[in-house]
Amino acid sequence: MEYRKRKKRRRRNSSSVRNGYYTSHSQSRGESSGIWSIVLVLLICAGLVYVLLATPVGTWLISNIFTAKTPSDLTTPPPMLSAEPSIDPTGDPKITKTIKLNSIDAYALQMGVYSKAETASGMIASLQSLGAAGFALETPEGVRILASCYSTEAAAKSVCERLRNQGNECIIYTIHMDGADADVTCSNAVMSLIESAVDYAFELITELNEEVLNFDLEERSTDYGVIIGTEFLNNIKSIRNSLKGINDGSGLIQLLDSYYLNLESYLTTYCSANTDNRVEFSGKLKYLQINAIVNYMDFLNRVNGLA
Repeated sequence: MEYRKRKKRRRRNSSSVRNGYYTSHSQSRGESSGIWSIVLVLLICAGLVYVLLATPVGTWLISNIFTAKTPSDLTTPPPMLSAEPSIDPTGDPKITKTIKLNSIDAYALQMGVYSKAETASGMIASLQSLGAAGFALETPEGVRILASCYSTEAAAKSVCERLRNQGNECIIYTIHMDGADADVTCSNAVMSLIESAVDYAFELITELNEEVLNFDLEERSTDYGVIIGTEFLNNIKSIRNSLKGINDGSGLIQLLDSYYLNLESYLTTYCSANTDNRVEFSGKLKYLQINAIVNYMDFLNRVNGLA
């Protein structure tokens, strides 16, 4: 039976398969020599470290070669910078300015003086029914009951004499308060707001003086009285809103807000008065006028206390 010789299986020449890749024996020898190279480098590094750290030679090298010398001028601290000007939250530089508040003079018709306001309730009600203010002003001398108020002494005298001729007891009570100064520190924009608020505090009294006279002389209606009262009220609310959250560094804004808050409270009541009686409404307008004057005097007094 004839058969074929089995061919000898050829042996792969000095190569093997590792993870799908052929790796020759020469490569293995290369890897071994690479490992020994790394070991040699590590031994050299360790030797250098030992020389630097554990021998006098290393100490000298570190002190004189590897350590950088710091120039003496670098050890001197930098000069202090000059302080920058104060900056407002808006980014505007702050300025300091003295704001001047106007003095006030007024001439009121006093109808009597009482030890307590309660004992004058009858007179107050009687005056208000006649179109007078019936304002109770507390003073060291007692509670003065004021019928009306004027910006000039001549106008007050004219009305006072007429009342006396009608058999009424009446004298002129002079109201005066010096102006005041307030040092304010803020930005230009905020300064303008504060100055406008201060100016209107006095301007409001001037306008009320005129409206009181016009209401009686021109026989204005109660609707007109409500309209002007609403205008005053809206102006005050707008000013108070513009000053919210502002700090002027002196306390002036807080005093302004307090002044306007008192007026806003009474103006709200004044504008909601449900009456068509002109005479009664005239009394309310006069009361508002004197109330504004008295509050402005208190405002000036408090501003003087800031100094």
